[in-house]
Amino acid sequence: MNSLIKLVFVLFIFPNAIIAQVSKKAYQYHIDLVHLSGDDVKVSFTPPKNNLKQGKFIIPKLVPGFYQAMNFGQYVSNLVAIDKNGKKITTKRLDQNSWMIDDLKHVSTISYQVADGWDSLEKDSHEAKSAGSMFNKDSVFVINYNSLVGYFQEMKDIPYQIKVTKNKDFYASSALDYKQKDLNTDVVWAKDYRQLVDSPVLYCIPDTTWLKIGHTEVLVSFYNKKNDTIQKK
Repeated sequence: MNSLIKLVFVLFIFPNAIIAQVSKKAYQYHIDLVHLSGDDVKVSFTPPKNNLKQGKFIIPKLVPGFYQAMNFGQYVSNLVAIDKNGKKITTKRLDQNSWMIDDLKHVSTISYQVADGWDSLEKDSHEAKSAGSMFNKDSVFVINYNSLVGYFQEMKDIPYQIKVTKNKDFYASSALDYKQKDLNTDVVWAKDYRQLVDSPVLYCIPDTTWLKIGHTEVLVSFYNKKNDTIQKK
């Protein structure tokens, strides 16, 4: 492989039932790939409807398939919780990967920033990168949701709705079914956290092709920096 940055996503698409409407019992996330803060992506979400006095919010330490602790919470900063009137609600960072949120039943929005987990695609490293995320503004984003999206210990096995604000020319390559709400917005559903983190997404202007192997449809997407012609919003 030469010095060009190349990304290849090979995705196996299996039929599955996806929830088709917004539910108050779902995590409703917004990920902004346009208005970055430095190199950090802005993430916010509305918690599922609940009656909890407190809730423990977790960004995973481990993900299936990796034996070492990845500690994805290390990339999260400036976590803030507010109620419907914009008043801040008390939060406390418990450790590298978890936060305690007070008065959770009245929390309207929780927001935070996530840093790039890959220093560089061109940097030689023996560490596993495939479980992390990479942000390259106006060029390419590799999203593994375990590094951007979390869950409450008290509210597991709940659906997720993810809204993504993105460059109008970006295409989402993923095993999940991304629907275009408008030119700058995609929406996707996952039945639970496990399905979400098992479905990474490549956002860029890719070269793509579909293959059919047996009864399985396979989407292959390529990103090559040499041919990067993405225009800013």
